[in-house]
Amino acid sequence: ACLAFALAMLSAVTGRAIKPALAVAGDLSLHGNINEVGGLPEKLSAAHRHGRKTVLIPASNAAEALKVPSLNKVLDIRAVHTLAEAVELALEPSSPSR
Repeated sequence: ACLAFALAMLSAVTGRAIKPALAVAGDLSLHGNINEVGGLPEKLSAAHRHGRKTVLIPASNAAEALKVPSLNKVLDIRAVHTLAEAVELALEPSSPSR
């Protein structure tokens, strides 16, 4: 949940919207690294049930995600190492200044 909260806060501060149909899973370290989470197959299943198309997961969970081939076919699962990587994948680009 830490990663989700961080992305929500950054979205609010920067004015960049979170991309639609996105789900995220990951714990965030004080240094901006995304740490492994438990229960990933269940999280992926829930994301699919709720209509999410893209899921950001910790890179350290990537092998676990491969163990659910049926969900790999219907979800765009992206493994991230850092908050910076997650921001680029999760937030819409900045709007040009007017």
